[in-house]
Amino acid sequence: MKTVYKIRRKTDGLFSTGGSWPTFNTKGKIWTARNHVTSHIGQVGGYGKKLKDFYSDCEVVLFEIVENELETVSAMEWKETDKTTRTKELEEERRKKNQLETLARRKAELEKEIASINKRIG
Repeated sequence: MKTVYKIRRKTDGLFSTGGSWPTFNTKGKIWTARNHVTSHIGQVGGYGKKLKDFYSDCEVVLFEIVENELETVSAMEWKETDKTTRTKELEEERRKKNQLETLARRKAELEKEIASINKRIG
């Protein structure tokens, strides 16, 4: 068994997402060590926001995690989910598009330089 921690807002039961400017949702962030929660609480805020602006109505909740083996799959048969595969494909498409845009800008710059050189040597 293992203890994990979450920060819950009392008024609506939502959990903190962590970070310097935490928001709240139904899942929230899980901290795996007490000192990680302590560190987070110490770092919240900045730029005019204070800890009380985020956590004045909150409590730290300790959960006990019990490990139950549900299924065993050979590591050689394990594969990523369709969602993960699609996310990787979309990221690759964005990367290629960005690369093409960068190359197009560079091409335009070089064409201007060539035109300028041709004009000078005329």
